[in-house]
Amino acid sequence: GGGSLNAGSALEAVLLAFEQLFSDTSEKHKEALVAEFAYYSQFFSLSPLLKFCVSAGLIDFLAEVILKRSPPSSLFVRVVVMAMDESALSRLRKALYAQDPSLGKFHQLLLSACSHFNEKGMFKVLVAFQIFMQDYVRAGLTCVKIFTQTPGIEYQEAALKKAADYFRLGLDRGSNPQPNSSRTHSPTPLAQIENYLQRVHLQLQILEHFKLDPIDSYPALALSDPTKQNSLHRRTSVNTPTGGSGIGESGDGRSGGRSGEGSESEAKSISTYSLFGSKHEQGVLAKYLIIDSMKFELGREVLRNCRLDASMVFLKGATYIAGAPIPEAVAEELSPQDYLEAKENRLREYLADLEALPVVDKLWDRVILQIIKTYSRMGNRVTAYQHTSSLRLLPSRIEALILCQRLKAAYMHAVKLGNVLWVQRIAEAAKEADQQTVYRLCFTYLRLQADTKS
Repeated sequence: GGGSLNAGSALEAVLLAFEQLFSDTSEKHKEALVAEFAYYSQFFSLSPLLKFCVSAGLIDFLAEVILKRSPPSSLFVRVVVMAMDESALSRLRKALYAQDPSLGKFHQLLLSACSHFNEKGMFKVLVAFQIFMQDYVRAGLTCVKIFTQTPGIEYQEAALKKAADYFRLGLDRGSNPQPNSSRTHSPTPLAQIENYLQRVHLQLQILEHFKLDPIDSYPALALSDPTKQNSLHRRTSVNTPTGGSGIGESGDGRSGGRSGEGSESEAKSISTYSLFGSKHEQGVLAKYLIIDSMKFELGREVLRNCRLDASMVFLKGATYIAGAPIPEAVAEELSPQDYLEAKENRLREYLADLEALPVVDKLWDRVILQIIKTYSRMGNRVTAYQHTSSLRLLPSRIEALILCQRLKAAYMHAVKLGNVLWVQRIAEAAKEADQQTVYRLCFTYLRLQADTKS
C-alpha cells in the first residue's frame, strides 16, 4: 500500500513537472517535449492523463491516447466537456478524424457524447457532433428540436432551413453512398427522409402564413373551435431569445430551451403549435389552415404528410362555419339575415376549395349532409334545403330531404331506388311530423312489397 502511494505521488509530481515545462517551453521546442512526455504517459492512469492533455493543449496526443487506450464512455464525455470549456472542441474533432477518418473506432464514444449533449439540451453542440459524424439526418432532427424550443419566428425559420439543408445532405448521401466510407450509424430510409424534408417545408410555409396573414376580423367564423377562441389566438408580439441566433457548426456554444412559457393563453397559441408535435397539434394546424385561413392546398398537404383523418377536419369545418353564432362584437352591426348571408358566402368559398381538391363523392356528400344537419338542428330548414342540390349520391339526397322534412320528395326518390328501408325511415319521420299523406303513401308501398314477397 505504501509503495503504491509513493508511486502515485511520484507520478503526480511528474505531471506537475511536465505542466510547468509545457508552460515554459516555446512552440518550436514542444515537439521534443511531447515525445518525452509520451514515454512517461504509459505509466499514468487514464483519467489524469486525459485531463492533463486537455489542460496542456496536447489535443493531437490526446486523440492518439483515446484511440490506443479506449477510455470508458463516461470519461470520454468528461474529456469532451473539458475540451469545450477550453475552447478546444473543434481541435479535438479534427484530431480524432486524423486518427481514424472513418470514425468507426470512436463510434460508441461519439454516441455517448451525443447522448450527453441531448440530455443537457446542448443542441448546437449536438448538431456539430452529428455533422462531424456525417449523421446528417439526425443533425436535421436536432435542428427541428431547436425549432420547437426557440421562440421567435425568425429564429425558428433559421432552425428549419438548417434542418432542410441537413435532410437534403442525408438524402443525397443515402442516394449516392460513398464506396470507401465507413458508415458509423444506421441508414434512415429515403422515404422517411423525404417525409421529414416535406414536413419542414410545410412548417416553413405555415410560419410565413403566421407572419403575413392577420387573424380574421370575425373570430366566430375564424377559429376552428368556438369553445377555445381565446386559447387559439395567435400572439400579437414576437419574442426574441437572448444571445446569438445562429445554428452554427463550430459547436462550442451551448443552447437551451425556451426562456419562459408566458401566459397560459400564449402557451396554447396556434403559433406555438408544430407539425413536429403531437397529433392534436397537427390536427389543430390543419383545421386552422383549412377552416380559418382557407389555405386548402397547404392544409391538405399537412393532412397527407402527418397522416391525419381528412374527413374529420372537413366535417368539422362545415359544422363550424354553418353553426357559428353571430359574435357579440358585430351583433349590433349585422342583422341575422346579413350574418346568415356572410356564413353562406363563407361556406361557398369553403366548398369551392374543397371541390377543387378534389374529394370523392362519398366524402363530399358527408360534408354537405353535415351542413344540412347543422342548419336543421338550428331550426333553419329553408337554408338547409338549399344545400340538398349539391349532393351527388341519391341515398345522401334522401337522407337530406328527411332532415329538411321534405318527405314526399324523399319518398319519390326512395321508391325510385326501390329501397324498403328508406321508405320505412320516411314513414317514421312522416308519422312524427304528422304528414299523413306521406305516411299513407309509405304504408301502401310497404304493404304491396310485403304482399309481393308472400
